[in-house]
Amino acid sequence: MTVGVAFCLAMLWWSTASSELARKRSTLEELSRLPPADAVGTGDATLHLGPGIPTWARVTVDDGREVLGVDVSSPDDFCLKVADAQALVELRDACATDPFAWGGRTWIALWQPVGTEDDAIVVSADGEVKPSEGAVDGAGEASGGGRLYVFLDISDYVEQIVGLGAACLAAAAAVLAASLAIGWFAAGMALLPVAQAEARQREFVCAASHDLKTPLMAVTANCDVLEAEAGGDPALMPWIGNIRAAADDMAGRIADMLTGLDR
Repeated sequence: MTVGVAFCLAMLWWSTASSELARKRSTLEELSRLPPADAVGTGDATLHLGPGIPTWARVTVDDGREVLGVDVSSPDDFCLKVADAQALVELRDACATDPFAWGGRTWIALWQPVGTEDDAIVVSADGEVKPSEGAVDGAGEASGGGRLYVFLDISDYVEQIVGLGAACLAAAAAVLAASLAIGWFAAGMALLPVAQAEARQREFVCAASHDLKTPLMAVTANCDVLEAEAGGDPALMPWIGNIRAAADDMAGRIADMLTGLDR
């Protein structure tokens, strides 16, 4: 049962993480469809995603990866300098589509060729770039190596997934603790008859050893008297020796029973 619960919690965490990341990449795709900025600073094109949406940035570079324009979600909330934009571009090229850390935040990003028409850019739902064959530059010629980089802050997603993972681990630990407690109680109830049987055996052995010691002491004492009265009579000594040997054997058996109780 515990393994099943842990598996269900793991599947819940994985499905939530996958669906939320897909939603973030969908937002990233929507941002990529905006026209690129034409100057360094905050561009005129702004995507109104509503309050609470994570910070995003779009950086346009030329063939030599020199920054030509920068868009940000809110200049009051997030300021991106040219050097910072260059650093983000380099991180995106190094990490590809994997999330990366910069400025104390976690980001995902994509890039695509720069074109003049909205339909000159094709981005798949999962964030993979599919450049259109018809992309052209402002002069009507095929666009060169200019790129539009789009960055989306997913720090809230990371915090959410980490928190969910911690909650799933706590739930799994609680289930494991409850299972151990139930198992311990069930084992105790199952072993209760065995403990009761051992207690009855101990009581019987203690009572039997006490009842046997009294007559055994009498036999041993009478044997001592007979040895003294016989005075070494060869006709009586073998019989007295047999009685003493039997008494000693009985004493040894009683001692063994008492020793077994202490094991």
